[in-house]
Amino acid sequence: MKDLQRRVHGGFVIDQAIMFLLGLCLYFGVGSVVLASLFCGHPSGTGPLDVIHRLLFVHAKNLIKSSILLVCGQRMVNKLENFWFYLCFTNHPLLQFFYLILIIGGFFVYWTYGFIHIPGPYVAAYHEYIGYGLVTLCLYSFMIAVFADPGVISRENIAEHKHTYPYDNVIFSESVCETCDILKPARSKHCRLCDHCVAKFDHHCVWINRCIGENNYRHFLFFLITHAVLCIYGGFLGIYIVVGIVEQTRLFEASFMDKKTNQVTPATPTVIVQYMIYHYGPIIFMTFLCLVMGAVLFLFFLHHLYIAAQNTTTNERYKWSELYESLRTKQAATDTDAVPPNSSAASAPSARQRNEAARLAKLRQKENNITNLYDRGLWANWMEVLLPLSQRSIASRPEKNTERTKHSKKRKPA
Repeated sequence: MKDLQRRVHGGFVIDQAIMFLLGLCLYFGVGSVVLASLFCGHPSGTGPLDVIHRLLFVHAKNLIKSSILLVCGQRMVNKLENFWFYLCFTNHPLLQFFYLILIIGGFFVYWTYGFIHIPGPYVAAYHEYIGYGLVTLCLYSFMIAVFADPGVISRENIAEHKHTYPYDNVIFSESVCETCDILKPARSKHCRLCDHCVAKFDHHCVWINRCIGENNYRHFLFFLITHAVLCIYGGFLGIYIVVGIVEQTRLFEASFMDKKTNQVTPATPTVIVQYMIYHYGPIIFMTFLCLVMGAVLFLFFLHHLYIAAQNTTTNERYKWSELYESLRTKQAATDTDAVPPNSSAASAPSARQRNEAARLAKLRQKENNITNLYDRGLWANWMEVLLPLSQRSIASRPEKNTERTKHSKKRKPA
């Protein structure tokens, strides 16, 4: 069979392919580190993410602020600080618009450069309609998550929420919200962005510009899984499209000519990859992006399934973590203040030393006996997500104290 020749700009194609791959790795690598340091790093910590967080969000921020102050003056600094405050600490729809641009723009790129190869050797025609259906389902889940009530607590409905969960008197105790001036039911929290209390508060999601609480947690999970399925499906569909292109163009039977040297080389996997990236870069980029984002979204979905299985929330996990850290700090302080055994005072401990020893014993006993009062078992916990307790009739709710205490399990340090 006569060889199929592909005339390429030898070095140019290789350079473009290498730059494309390096760009992808740099984009996802740097983006992952920045996001991880933003959400997991702490300004006063000593770990690698803490150091990066300090470098990017403390020192770099101060350096940029000083430079702008030197060049543009205090007025420009004030304007930028106001914009930053609006962007990060107020309730605004900018990220919702950005989400719509991402999903609609991404689907347009996929439709333009990927769907033209459907049907193909490994992709049937009906996959195009599945793509339309999945994008529509994602937009539908987005709209539901945006407009669903998260469980806003007000004076009018406080009676529906105040007896839904008992106070565990560990991380939740009876108190009044200073902003709303109403009783704070157990597991609720006041969101400073939305400026209202939310039942069984999990977190504030900037992508839907809405708190995630008792009433819309199931919609949030639906939002996550639909987008995870769309991305994973798009990633594997892209792989089959690319393999089909390679087969249709018979690249493994082709020979490649370098226009600079007129040298003809046989097809190798490396040369074919470089050729595909140069000529079909957009669909390859979208395939790679879909696979990465699909994995991230699916893992995030599994994370929320896991904490729902324990009948806890993101906010509560943070509270538990703070509690255990506080107990460890107090124990370490008590150990530091203790008198060494070889000291002269060891034989006759003072009243202060006896009090510290008793306090340490109580702290250790408290940590060992801390339980999650709200854990009722795997299936019952998941059913609370699908059918929130505050939406059930009083008669159909589980017993608040005896049933929950029966199934509660000891928490382990985070």
